[in-house]
Amino acid sequence: MRTAPNDPHLLRAALDFSGNGIIIYDCVRDKQGDIQDFRVILANKKAEELAGMTEERMIGRLVGELFPGTLELDFWKCAAEVIATGQPYGFETNYALPHEPEARYAVQLAPYGDGVAVTLTDITDSYRQQKSYEEQAALLDRVLNHSQNGITLLEPVRDANGAVRDFRIAMANKAALRMTRLGPDYLKKQTLLTDIHGNTRFDGLFTACADTLKSGVPCRLEHYYVQFDSWFDISVACFGDALVVTFQDISAAKKAAFARQEQSDLIESVLNGSLNGLIMFKALRNEQGKVYDLQVKLANDAAARVTGLSTDDMIGHTLQSLFPTMFTTGLFAQYVQTIETGSSYQTESYYDADGLKGWYEILAAKFDDGVLVSFIDITASKRYQQDLQKSIDELQRSNKNLEQFAYIASHDLQEPLRKITAFGEVLQTQYGDAIGKFGSDLVDRMRSAAQRMNTLIQDLLTFSRISSQKEPFRKVNLQTIVDEVLSDLETAIRDKQAVIDITTLPVIKGDALQLRQLFQNLLSNALKFTKAGVAPHIRIDCAQLPGRDITPLPGTVVSPSDYHKVFYAISITDNGIGFNDKYLDRIFTIFQRLHGRSEYQGTGIGLAIVQKVTDNHQGYVNAHSELGQGATFTVYLPAAEPQVEDFPDLGKKEVGSSQ
Repeated sequence: MRTAPNDPHLLRAALDFSGNGIIIYDCVRDKQGDIQDFRVILANKKAEELAGMTEERMIGRLVGELFPGTLELDFWKCAAEVIATGQPYGFETNYALPHEPEARYAVQLAPYGDGVAVTLTDITDSYRQQKSYEEQAALLDRVLNHSQNGITLLEPVRDANGAVRDFRIAMANKAALRMTRLGPDYLKKQTLLTDIHGNTRFDGLFTACADTLKSGVPCRLEHYYVQFDSWFDISVACFGDALVVTFQDISAAKKAAFARQEQSDLIESVLNGSLNGLIMFKALRNEQGKVYDLQVKLANDAAARVTGLSTDDMIGHTLQSLFPTMFTTGLFAQYVQTIETGSSYQTESYYDADGLKGWYEILAAKFDDGVLVSFIDITASKRYQQDLQKSIDELQRSNKNLEQFAYIASHDLQEPLRKITAFGEVLQTQYGDAIGKFGSDLVDRMRSAAQRMNTLIQDLLTFSRISSQKEPFRKVNLQTIVDEVLSDLETAIRDKQAVIDITTLPVIKGDALQLRQLFQNLLSNALKFTKAGVAPHIRIDCAQLPGRDITPLPGTVVSPSDYHKVFYAISITDNGIGFNDKYLDRIFTIFQRLHGRSEYQGTGIGLAIVQKVTDNHQGYVNAHSELGQGATFTVYLPAAEPQVEDFPDLGKKEVGSSQ
């Protein structure tokens, strides 16, 4: 057993003065020299305090008896290792004291003769500080990495003179890495200007960072970074001699704002480009919810032009203050009805009040709790429409007078012609010898002229009746009509040895007498304008087609309302002398002739009658020909009932078969 130093009092005073607990153990070995236990040979006051025992109770006692817990701490093994190697060994452990149940001590084992000296250092405060720091660091790490905002710590990079030339990224949270699309190792090695944002010096971020570091005043800015295709809201604040830069990706909000602005600009452009005045009113309601006035929320440039008020003069003001007469004319009541029911309102109204004078076309539609009013000044078109209607009325009266005049004149002219014809016949039969051959020839010419005049009068009467007499339409069998016409022309057909091919013709709604006149004129012309020495060959065909496929006369168009109706295209083709297509616009005009009376008889009214009958039946007419190659006249007459929708696959469809 090793004894205390020569000056035990000095050694004891030194040990007791130490703030660390010091215990010296001596080995207790068996016969083979193996360590079985340790015996306390010295303990200072701090050690006694930690052990809760007096020196008398501890000195000479075995460790196994005093501190059985050391077995669980592998004290034997550690102490034996220190004694065997002569090398100190240390570790930390918790040590429960009555007044400090969570004390923390650093334990240092050092060789001492055939034993070990144990030094116990109280590290409870530093342990707690370290633990607190670690907990705060962990908390900060959780806060940073759970933040939706990017957070970076920038350290300044200074030149030899201390001027800031760049910033190095010392720390970046997960959100910053996500937003910048850079890995953690890559990002922390980069500098702001050199590697990350090559244009930062010019776009404002570097300047903002440098100014904030110099002044200590935080700043905030927004910027778009092309390399990230993103907008960021950036805040910069000092943190010692570094900067904390917080940023969030506001691309979605920014793009949405741009989209809203573009939409707003587009709406404004459309509104101000509109020829119609547009005013949006908001309903003003009383406590009972009843609309008592309207307030202007929007007005376009056209509204300003029409009303003579600027948009600033209108927006924010009420209908009562701007256009009070609308309350007495009923327009305000109509606007309120539109707001309450949602039903649109449209009208044409003459307005002569509130600085406005003229005709206006007005359309009101519900918009939220208000009404959007669209209006346009139609005074000029209204006057033109009135003038046009006046002209139409005068023209109709004139046409009616002309028709009556033509009928009366032609009717009254027949009696003189009959007398001329009768007197001529008397002259020839009773006074033929007296007037001689020359006189007889004059009488023949007179009678021939009278006959032509009679034919002209009859055609005029027919044209007049077709223009003025419009009987209710009934079902008419066109096959029967054509058969009757061919029967009337039987003599001419026989004399010219004409061949007539005819398909089966349909039943339509129309005027039988007028349709008879139509086919009478077309077939008579086909028999009249024939080639010398060539027997006439006339073909009558019929096809069914939609109105959109009709080919009318040049200068005329098919009405859009007829596009989806079904028509019968009835064509009459001959092998006669034909005509030049350049005269197509003349042949359907009354009294127009392409040949002299010496070549072909006629009055020039027949085809005018054909067109008039076609017009009366809401149809169309056309013709095609070449000189010497015959001619084809086609009339398009509406079918009795069906629409194209009833025949979705209808193209040009042949009707009937040849006879």
